[in-house]
Amino acid sequence: MKKILIPVDFSECANAAVEVALKIAKKGGMELFFLHLFSVKENEPHVPEHINIYDRKPQDAKHGQVRQQLSELVLKAEAAGLKATPVLVYNQGYDGIEDYISPYNIDLVVMGSHGEKNIKQAMLGSNARSFIRYASAPVLIVKQPVSDFVIKKIVFASSFEEDSISSFVPVKQLAELWQAEIHLLYVNTPYHFKETHESLTAMKRFMHQFPGVNYTPVIYNALNEEEGIHRYANDYHVDLVSISTHGRKGFLRLLVHSVAETVAIDEDIPVLIINTKEIARREKPEKEEKSAVSFEFKL
Repeated sequence: MKKILIPVDFSECANAAVEVALKIAKKGGMELFFLHLFSVKENEPHVPEHINIYDRKPQDAKHGQVRQQLSELVLKAEAAGLKATPVLVYNQGYDGIEDYISPYNIDLVVMGSHGEKNIKQAMLGSNARSFIRYASAPVLIVKQPVSDFVIKKIVFASSFEEDSISSFVPVKQLAELWQAEIHLLYVNTPYHFKETHESLTAMKRFMHQFPGVNYTPVIYNALNEEEGIHRYANDYHVDLVSISTHGRKGFLRLLVHSVAETVAIDEDIPVLIINTKEIARREKPEKEEKSAVSFEFKL
């Protein structure tokens, strides 16, 4: 894990995500990319990469403020001894965070989401839902400021099927940074019931791919996956919830993504979502570069 992308809109929850990203980056010596999608008028074209930003018509006050805020984030990262890059994207509605994962070889996305109960659903809107559903890098959702972010205990909720093995890698990497405990969680529900022996065998087979990693296997009975994850995380004072989604088809695929999205909305602690299928798809070489819509500027 070497590069972290942080989408920022300079809101309180985005600032909370920045703080968490800084802690992770400093712990692992990682590089940061601060991404802002700058909304432009519908009839205003994207800025081609070969044209200097100052060749455009005069910038308005909002644009200058955004540049300044991005610069301040970079300076803050550099003061902590980290390498950081500001990325300003002129967005007309068809750009998204996903478009900047492969071009910058991003290993982790850290993004904020409002945590207030009455607006949770609205703030994790259709764009954010689509992103976490199809993101080709692990996505860490941060809801609220964390005064002293540490990871002492991680719960990894999964079906522990063979196609979700790669999703454990970022969990293992984050756990190693803090020497955190890893709890493997299978939520046993009436509709996806497994006998204890079957679940434990699946976990053991799963962890056979990661020799030397200590873990605690947990089978938790609940009416649904979301409730089981929530109750276990609260009862055992977990610092980070991680959910593996993978390449199921049809209704089952919608179901497993619904669980991830619901947990991302409802949990107050950071939630890491790893989409195994999309990450595997990203591993195929991509020769196409990102279209010229972004601008990295020097301080």
